[in-house]
Order: sequence, then C-alpha cells, then structure tokens
Amino acid sequence: MELTTKWRIPPPLTLALVLLSVARLSDAVSESIIGSRETCDVEGEDFTVDKIPRVNTKCFNCICKNGFVECMQQQCPSIEGCYTLLKARDDECCDRCRGCTRNGIDHESGTEWTDPSDPCRIITCRAGVITESKLRCYTPCPKPIPAPPGQCCPVCIGCYVNGQKVTADRSVTTTEDPCVTCRCNSGRLTCAKHACPVLHCPPSSIVHEAGECCPHCKGKNREFLSPPKGGCMLGTAVYHSGSQFYVDHCTKCSCTNSAIACIKETCPVLECTSEHQTTLPGRCCPQCPLVEESPASCTYGGRTYGDGESWKLDPCKACACVQGKVRCAMPMCPPLNIPCPPNSRLEHPEGQCCPRCVEMYQKFLEKKMMRLSRC
Repeated sequence: MELTTKWRIPPPLTLALVLLSVARLSDAVSESIIGSRETCDVEGEDFTVDKIPRVNTKCFNCICKNGFVECMQQQCPSIEGCYTLLKARDDECCDRCRGCTRNGIDHESGTEWTDPSDPCRIITCRAGVITESKLRCYTPCPKPIPAPPGQCCPVCIGCYVNGQKVTADRSVTTTEDPCVTCRCNSGRLTCAKHACPVLHCPPSSIVHEAGECCPHCKGKNREFLSPPKGGCMLGTAVYHSGSQFYVDHCTKCSCTNSAIACIKETCPVLECTSEHQTTLPGRCCPQCPLVEESPASCTYGGRTYGDGESWKLDPCKACACVQGKVRCAMPMCPPLNIPCPPNSRLEHPEGQCCPRCVEMYQKFLEKKMMRLSRC
C-alpha cells in the first residue's frame, strides 16, 4: 500500500479510517497520513498500525468496527500546572506528571486509594507528593445506620441531601462545605469530608476558585529536577533527606530519598457558612460561633420555610431548612475531557445542571426523530 505524507495545521482529530489520521509530532504541526480504507474481520479486535512509516503509532488506538479499522488518537491526561513534569520516553506517547511510590507500589499522579487496613484513611498522590488523611463522616439524617464492614461512615436511608436528590451516577456536595461529598448506592446515602492534597507548586501559582473544595496549581509546566543527595523540593523550599517539616498548622511532611509524604488533618464538617467561621491563632481548623437556640423556621428570598422543608432554586441547586438554618446542596458535574472527543461538541441542555459532550451523529438522530414525531 502506497502512502503519501504532507504537513499541515492539525484538523479536528476524527479518525474513521486507519490511514486517514493525524499523528502527534508537536503542539503546532502534525503529519497527515493519506491512504485507502483497511478492512478487518474480527469485530472489536485491537488493530496495530506499526507498519505506517514515520508515525508514532503509540499515540493511536485502533479497533475493528463494522468491517473497517477505526483509529483514534490517544487522549493524554491533563498536565496543567505540573511542576514535576516527566517527558515522554521514546516508547511513550504522553508527557506525565511525576507519580508516587508507596509500599513498593507505583501510583500515577491524581490517583486516590484507601488504606487496606483502615477504610477511613485516604491516600492521594499529586505530582510526586503523597498526602495521607482521615475521612470525616457527615450524616444528614437523624437516625443513621452504623457503617457496614469495610466502610468508614454511617449510612442514611434515602438519597436526599438538603432537598437535593443524589443519584447513583452523580455525587452531591453541600454549599456550606464543598469538601463534603455525598454518594448514593442502592437507596443508601453516605457522606464524608476529605482533606485536600498537598500541592507541589510555589504558593504564587496556587489558585483556589470560589465554590471549589481544593486549590490547584496553575502556570507553566516545569520538568522535574531532583535535588542532590536525595533531597526534596516543595514549592520553593528544599529539604534534606530524612528531615520532617510542617507545611501549615494542619500538615506534617517528611522527605525520604527525594520523595515527600505528608499527614494532613481533616477538619470537621461545620454547620455555619464560611463567612461565619473563625480560626483561632495556632489552630488548624475553623469553628462556628456559639448559638444559644435555633429557630424552628427559616427565611429565604422573602419566604418562610418550616423545619425540614426543602425547595429548588434552579436545576443545579436545592435547599432545605434544618433547625433554623438554610442548607443547600448541588450535584457535582463529572469532569469533562475538553476539548470534546472527535465528532462531538459541548452542549448544556435546557433544564439540566451539567454540560456534556454530545456526539454529532446522536444529535442528528435526535433531530430526525423529533421531525418524524411531528408528522
């Protein structure tokens, strides 16, 4: 099979043919491979294209679909704000952020797992830094069921939080504390608060968006350079191997052979909004002001609601009156892979909370069905 190549600015990465594809060569320029359609026999079988010259086939995933080979360029994970960047090796497609090693097991950056011996202990890896913390349970019901074996938190029957329904495919957080996550499984609700991972970037590059639980790093990615003699670098500070240090009043870290591991306290779930919370000097966690007695009703938007009454504000937000306090909750939209995959675009359906990537063919069918239904 004869192949021709030409250089051009990369189009949208739509690959319905094995030899009509875009190869990842740089951020600005890609190579276009033009040829004929390739047939296949076994539906769903993986297909290799390693015979294509001058193309990094590590960056393509191809399968047999409807009798033809269909290829799509591999989606690399986000490395935005990574200050411990590891460049892709010759046999790899993607640059990646430095991962972590714990008890001899390697973990990719951004992963989270539970301590096998303690379901309440959560460990995260972020840009080469391990953060260990304990879950804080939150029970938005008067009579929770004790935690089942192997789980950390008590269970509430029914999947509603402050009037907001929790579905199996989407978790919900509270507006008072965005670090509280509630999940529903078979009509049973569990809620817990987790601590944010320790960030590797300098303080000047840390951004905390309003309404978000955890801050994140922004700025130009930097390649990982290990300090000499097994030392560690966190932000702009360098630590010797074997040293222990505090990042803040909540976090104690240690440096061992260029690897940082931290233990971070998880603050309790508070019943007051953030503007009413205060943190005493030298303390880790904020606290609410003392109140003598809570009223039995709430006032919101000029209307009075009884204790336990709930209402909808918009497709994304619901509130409830709980012991004289207005408590609100909202669903956590699943992360989107932006830009959307090939042959799809980002849409925000009317009356729904979360945007989603919609396949153009699916959209075409939906419009066609609507026209047919009007006939």
